[in-house]
Amino acid sequence: TGEKLIASSQYEADFFQKSKKIPPNDNLLLDYTKKGKAISQIKIKLAAKKMNQALRSNVLSISFENQQTVWVPLGEFFGTGYQIHSSNTWFTKVAETGEMEASWIMPFKNSAKIEILNYGDQEVEAELEVYFIDYKWKKSSMYFGVSWHELNQIHTATDPEIENHEW
Repeated sequence: TGEKLIASSQYEADFFQKSKKIPPNDNLLLDYTKKGKAISQIKIKLAAKKMNQALRSNVLSISFENQQTVWVPLGEFFGTGYQIHSSNTWFTKVAETGEMEASWIMPFKNSAKIEILNYGDQEVEAELEVYFIDYKWKKSSMYFGVSWHELNQIHTATDPEIENHEW
């Protein structure tokens, strides 16, 4: 049962692939315009000298009908954080090689824009694959959305074993 649940679903899909060395403050963009579609899978492979930094400073942005509904660091979107940890869940998969994939259905009416934005100080090499399936937009359909917020300087209990422990 477990193997069946984590096995990839096969759909007949339009497939688009883009790769680029993204310098700091630049992006890789896939702009898709076609009525009656949904993103069924996104795969990204990222390569960088400082991979931990790249997972946090490269952001995935997705807009539907020119309305941004996703803005999240790449590592967070795929559930691996700022380090590559291999995992395989119902909706996401991360390989030790840095390949990351997500299989959420993301419907839209007419257009989708998928963008990797490099806010870091190093060039990164990115490979992007996006699969689009047929989808009939209904009154009850909704856009897929993700947001990310960092909480830092959260004060926790002090540790009497540590000298000058400020928290």
